[in-house]
Amino acid sequence: MAPPPPPPMMPALVDDVIEEVLTRIPPDDLARLVRASCLCKAWRRVACDSLFRARFPELLGPAPPLLGVICNLGVGGAARFVPTSPFRLSRPDLTGWLALDARHGRVLLASLAQGRVPVPGRVVVWDPVAAERVDLPPLPRHLELQASPWSSWNAAVLCATARDHLDCRRGPFLAALVAVNADSVFALLYSSAAAGWSPPTYLFEPVDLDCSARSVLVDNAVYFMLQRGAGILEYDLSSRELAVIHLPLHDEYGRRIALMTVEGGNGLGFAVVQSSRLHLWSRVSGPDGGPGWTRTRVIELNTLLPAAALTITPYLVGFDNGSGICFLRMFNGMLFSVDLKSGQVKKVHENHGCAISSVVPYTSFCTPGVQH
Repeated sequence: MAPPPPPPMMPALVDDVIEEVLTRIPPDDLARLVRASCLCKAWRRVACDSLFRARFPELLGPAPPLLGVICNLGVGGAARFVPTSPFRLSRPDLTGWLALDARHGRVLLASLAQGRVPVPGRVVVWDPVAAERVDLPPLPRHLELQASPWSSWNAAVLCATARDHLDCRRGPFLAALVAVNADSVFALLYSSAAAGWSPPTYLFEPVDLDCSARSVLVDNAVYFMLQRGAGILEYDLSSRELAVIHLPLHDEYGRRIALMTVEGGNGLGFAVVQSSRLHLWSRVSGPDGGPGWTRTRVIELNTLLPAAALTITPYLVGFDNGSGICFLRMFNGMLFSVDLKSGQVKKVHENHGCAISSVVPYTSFCTPGVQH
């Protein structure tokens, strides 16, 4: 006698039903979300879908979490992803690349010529979570010659839409590039929607850009640091105009300075390390109505960091505006994070053989425990 036929398989749940189940997971129990996403491909697809995260941000938090930092290594030329969360990359080292910026789940990378000089003609926008990249087209020929590999330059990646930016990795993006030639500085904007560069804007003022310092976005303007804290270059995305903002006491700063946002991201500021103190400054209106600066806070690092780490003044190599965490590199290669809100200090990375020149924090939504 033939065996009875197997029972019919249960039809797959439609995505709407899976989504309804996932939304019932308590916001403080993300481990359950991870287990649910491992049931099958359909559940994982829904849990990782950007529309699900956009509809239910309360499940994942009000802002993308810090998944890790990208450390630019000064010797050999490589950008190394160092995780600060369960998110991992199968290949953490990007040899021959320099990380310039990261925003809204995207990273802006520049190719290094001869392992040390970033090339403005080879720029890539990379999504580590989705494992996708977009190669930006070359600059117009006359600009590419002006922005030679030996010119100072910098760039930023931005979301192209006015939205809450909870998870806009899939939407259109912009890339702002500023570069210095013999007698001026110029800026232009790349649009992924138009797949091309805008006409350049010029400012005839001698400046020297710091390509190791990350930019900040405040309202509708991008700000870039000048070399050795000499000032800040402002690029207004609406008017496409350039302007230089001078800093107080800039002769004392050197390379231990980083741009930051204040007032919930609506104001411009900067942080600088002097001796064993971290000074926080905020831009304000001066007595004549023009822009001015005020020191808002001084933090004693010798009460937070290990004593052995402060034999030489640490370098401020990065700042995450979303979490209020700054990153300090010690003389012995150790990298620490300092939470300015809680005062909590963590050792992020230790690299004795190669100095970290700068750090680019990477924030994005990602299913915990997933390797890419």
